[in-house]
Amino acid sequence: EIQEGLLRQKEDVQREKEAQVLAEKAKVLKLQSELADMQRKLEGKTANELGEGSEIDLFEQLKATFEGDRIQRVGKGVNGADVIHEVIHNGRVCGRIVYDAKNRNAWQNEFATKLRADKIAHGADHAILSSNKFPKDKAHVHYQDGVIVASPARVAAIVQLLRDQVVRMHELRI
Repeated sequence: EIQEGLLRQKEDVQREKEAQVLAEKAKVLKLQSELADMQRKLEGKTANELGEGSEIDLFEQLKATFEGDRIQRVGKGVNGADVIHEVIHNGRVCGRIVYDAKNRNAWQNEFATKLRADKIAHGADHAILSSNKFPKDKAHVHYQDGVIVASPARVAAIVQLLRDQVVRMHELRI
């Protein structure tokens, strides 16, 4: 019994140490996030300036990955999606994907709502929102209001799947 009691005490101490380590890691992550926010503020960049960088990154990534397709940035101040991707197969446009890129401090549901409206306006098959922030309890990839919300690192893989589906659907229609 004494050994069991000592073993339980040892396990309790180990669990407490693990909990303390996890708490410290959480503090460090929060401080890193706050530091990044403060650095952005010190640089004096507006939300539009921050967003433009992520928009350019998205555009360049898509251009490099889907060389045979027609990918265009929409100019600043023009209503609509940030990037329009026309899927080209056998020399013909067979579908369209629209994108928005957000690099903000907080998630807003309007991001997805607006992109869904842009998807309809452009007659697009799909809409992808590249974002560093997500709705509460969501991360990496999320589907909301007819829009795929994905972290920038996941966008290219998702687009490859969607592009293949767009081409298959086009071939079936023909």
